[in-house]
Amino acid sequence: MRSNRIGMLLLVLFAAAIVVAPATATARTLWRVESKKVKNPTGRGPDDYREQGTLNGVAYDLFQDRSGGFGKPGADYFDQWHTSCREDLMNDTRTCIGTKGDLSIVVRRSGVEAILVGSQHYPGTNVMLRIDDTPPLSADPTGWSDAEAIRIYDGLKKAQTVATRYSEWPYPGPKDKKVTAFGVAEMVEYLKFAVTDK
Repeated sequence: MRSNRIGMLLLVLFAAAIVVAPATATARTLWRVESKKVKNPTGRGPDDYREQGTLNGVAYDLFQDRSGGFGKPGADYFDQWHTSCREDLMNDTRTCIGTKGDLSIVVRRSGVEAILVGSQHYPGTNVMLRIDDTPPLSADPTGWSDAEAIRIYDGLKKAQTVATRYSEWPYPGPKDKKVTAFGVAEMVEYLKFAVTDK
């Protein structure tokens, strides 16, 4: 008799959970405001959560996997900062990166940790970065880290444009790109949140 009551109680609780689950699964907060559940655009895999909004005039569009874009309202894909995060399989720490053009900003729990230019560098070449009309900075392909990265990021927050140069394998010639710095502070603010968000 007692086992029947326990079984009936579990059945009632399970049924209640089924009724409640869809209501709580349709909205959650990814960063600042309630997000909406959206269909997976590929038609494959589970649906996703999406949050869209503006912060200090910067439009953002975020997804549950912490990918997203930051830029002027209505800006096209190539005129936005793009975010992505990954977790270390050995120590579970998360690293997030914001990229625009050939410039990347690496954020970990400690904050801005590195500034990188390009990828697949031609051996023996350096990378360069120029904020507005200031003298260009040069580094080996590992870019700038720690205090240097923070100093460059502080300059980017006040900048209009940033130019980059690097040589990509297999060609030794320089590859130049110039992008606007608009939205960099808001993008990094989100990444600082994303590295610790569960």
